[in-house]
Amino acid sequence: MITRFNSPAYGKTDQAINEFLLSCFLACSDHSIVEGSFMFWKGDEFTSRLNEIILSKRLHFSMRCGSDNSEEVFSETVLEFFSQHHCLAANTQVGARKNHSKYLNFHSIDFSKLDPSSNYYGPAVLVSSGNIGEDSKHNSVDIVPISEEQRKRISAYHELLFSCKPRQKLTSTQEMRSVLALGGVQHTSLLLFPKILRADSERHPYVSILENIGGAGLLLMVTPRLINSSITDALVKALRMHKGLEVLIIVRDGYGPKNLKTGKRKLEIDLKTRDLLSNERCSLLMHNNSRQIHSKYLLFSGKYKHPGETSAKKSNVLWTGTMNGTSAAHHWEQIIKTTDPRVFNAYRNNFAMLAGLLLQDEVEGDSIRVHRLIKQLFPIERVSTPL
Repeated sequence: MITRFNSPAYGKTDQAINEFLLSCFLACSDHSIVEGSFMFWKGDEFTSRLNEIILSKRLHFSMRCGSDNSEEVFSETVLEFFSQHHCLAANTQVGARKNHSKYLNFHSIDFSKLDPSSNYYGPAVLVSSGNIGEDSKHNSVDIVPISEEQRKRISAYHELLFSCKPRQKLTSTQEMRSVLALGGVQHTSLLLFPKILRADSERHPYVSILENIGGAGLLLMVTPRLINSSITDALVKALRMHKGLEVLIIVRDGYGPKNLKTGKRKLEIDLKTRDLLSNERCSLLMHNNSRQIHSKYLLFSGKYKHPGETSAKKSNVLWTGTMNGTSAAHHWEQIIKTTDPRVFNAYRNNFAMLAGLLLQDEVEGDSIRVHRLIKQLFPIERVSTPL
């Protein structure tokens, strides 16, 4: 499993994920298939470079990509690229749900070209928190080797997503969530949504994760938004149940525009989130769009009950992918879960970096809300990333 992050400096861009995506296409076998879906597609230079790779390697490329507002219009370069390949530029409404996907299914890829220490050659799945071509936001991307059978199941998922029309009703079989236990690393799995069964329609997938916490530990969360009541209810319940549990949350959005008279911002979080923050073992670090935090992940260190196990055991677990702390509709989403220590530590370091940046912003006078726990675990003197 290989992980990369975008970490743009204030007001700058970072091409790390764009370059990694291009490297993945370069690592593909000639004439092989790559299929996937992203919510949006940006970047003419990236698109032109990718097109050269696809044509030179004669790849068969299939993509569904959406746009649902006037600010996200495809450029002529992107539309021409779509016309050359099997790409559908469609509204993000897919069936009864929105397409929030950000994945690529590589049928044949040489991992040694991405990681010299690897000798893996075969299918792999990539899941990202960001959209194609984004370079101004903090994001993450992971690519995982998979079996041929798992590749086929993801291809079936892609075919359904690609062909589904707006407001088209899915069958109960199609609506079921698919969970793929990925090979190579213990407790590594891919969760494919939608899981739209009506009894579950208001239950965010994070709730099941939080319900399996089995005792004291540290939960770290990064999300652009946190406005889903089922998540906050589950967090409040977990904090009450486990006295040794501590929760740290980084949220991008939560403050409204500055009042021109007072120079202050109104805190725009719902009552459920305010109740959550009343617990001294929960800390929130909040910032608006100037830092462009678009990552979406959970980290838990402590006792956790994995599916199929009878009791909770000490674990370091990561969940990362496309899921925001917003709609309970589940949409079309992808989440990777893993206990791979290298990947867990990489995300733990990324959390520390983001916390350090936002604490630095507080020192510089930006309006953010900081609680005791984050300051305790990530003191300002540890900040190493320049503004």
